[in-house]
Amino acid sequence: AGRAEVNFLRLARACRLSEEEDGDEEQILVGGLHRSDIRWRKLEAYVRRMRELLEELKREDRPPAPETLKEHERTLAAAAATAEEARRRSEQQGEARKEASESPFLSAPAMQPSVASSLPHSLSDRRSQLLGRTGHVLRRRVGGEGSHVQEALEEDKKIQSRMKEELANMTSTLKRNVEAMHATIVQDNKRLTSMDDEMAGGIQKIKRINLRVDEQRAKNRRTTCLQCIMFLLVSLLFFSTFFLMRFFGKAKQRLRAATPEGFPRPHDIQGHKSIMFKCSTSGAEIFYSLDGTRPTRKSTSIKAGDRVELVGGGRVVVKAMAKAAGMEESDVWTGVYDMKEVEEGKEGKQKAKSSAKEGKNERKEEE
Repeated sequence: AGRAEVNFLRLARACRLSEEEDGDEEQILVGGLHRSDIRWRKLEAYVRRMRELLEELKREDRPPAPETLKEHERTLAAAAATAEEARRRSEQQGEARKEASESPFLSAPAMQPSVASSLPHSLSDRRSQLLGRTGHVLRRRVGGEGSHVQEALEEDKKIQSRMKEELANMTSTLKRNVEAMHATIVQDNKRLTSMDDEMAGGIQKIKRINLRVDEQRAKNRRTTCLQCIMFLLVSLLFFSTFFLMRFFGKAKQRLRAATPEGFPRPHDIQGHKSIMFKCSTSGAEIFYSLDGTRPTRKSTSIKAGDRVELVGGGRVVVKAMAKAAGMEESDVWTGVYDMKEVEEGKEGKQKAKSSAKEGKNERKEEE
């Protein structure tokens, strides 16, 4: 700690010691001043110096910690409060001494100032004080001064009667206030009781609502679980059905015989009276019909690559299907052949042959 802080702590200790001093301050005079006046003036000087030292501590390059500064500020505030209290007490005692010096009954040397500051308020105490302690003063006064004592006693009686009336009024007022406060407290208790009942009812409602919410949440969880399970089942069923359809569909396609085809095509039938069936499935047996009916296994059958003669002079509707061992029947192939085109094709060929012969003959003649 620096010198400023040490001096600050010393002054604080001096203030505490001055506060703890005991003694009758009214009985001691130092240089024409009472001890109480000297004490509060000294305390004020200590407080001023402590303020200066605290400011120096704050302005130092390395001031104390903030907690230490706060503690010093509290110490300074306590010392200032002590000085203010000492000043106030000194002023009160000075006023009491002034009143005692101005009183005609306490101007005698035998009357102490402390008696004037602590005069009793009751009539018997006042009479005993005036007649007992100051009897020697009153006996030395002339007869005219006795009337002043009587007047003072009568004035005390009047003051006491007024004080009794005021005390009675204060008592009645206090009683009314107490009754009003009691009524207010009773009403407040009733209101608090009703509020407690309402709060209890509200708490019960909240509990019931919470129970309902919990039940609804549990139902929602169960419903959600069921929905998830149903979704999974539906998804599983869908995908299983899809894969089964794909698998068995491919299996059926692999096991179905290829569709047979007739050659020549219906638009190339000119000059042909027979057609040949071809099928990409090896070893397939071809069932056909020439009357437009759907061929069955009971219909006429041939091997792939064999020819079938077309009979008739009009339109011939040819239908054929293939069947192989271990495979399903193929789709039905349909071909419509017009036999008139076949005849026209033959005539055209004959004409072409005759014209070719005539041309050869003409070339030979020219040669």
